[in-house]
Amino acid sequence: MVRRLSSRLSILKGPGAVLTRIAMDPNIENWSAYFSPDGTRVALVLGVNSGIKIFTLGGKLVNEVQVKGLTGLTSSAWVPDGKALYVSGHVPWGYALLQVSLDGQTHPIIENHAPDLAGAVPSPDVRHLDLFAAGDNGNIRMMENF
Repeated sequence: MVRRLSSRLSILKGPGAVLTRIAMDPNIENWSAYFSPDGTRVALVLGVNSGIKIFTLGGKLVNEVQVKGLTGLTSSAWVPDGKALYVSGHVPWGYALLQVSLDGQTHPIIENHAPDLAGAVPSPDVRHLDLFAAGDNGNIRMMENF
């Protein structure tokens, strides 16, 4: 199966030009793509097998990273210098956010001991990291003889 990454979709002009085509296993369902800060590479995050594949815009595979310690990768963003990615995924006790270098070394950013989704996006000025989390935690009360 070939996945197509295109430039911006315009309501008036339709889809933009095809930037690249990447052949993928059609059985992989949970995946997402992220452009590098300089726009020369694409990180394809394969959630099911905890892998990241880095491609050039020409579609050439230049790097594969297996993220150790996380399963079911859920989100990613490039570190502003393009040498690593922020990656979140499942750990046995909840979710974790890691910085993963392109050679596979990991540095923990935050661990969430609840079954919540966590992620990060660097600020445009590269001085801050926007952390986000979503979950379904809540309280319930029961009333009798109401």
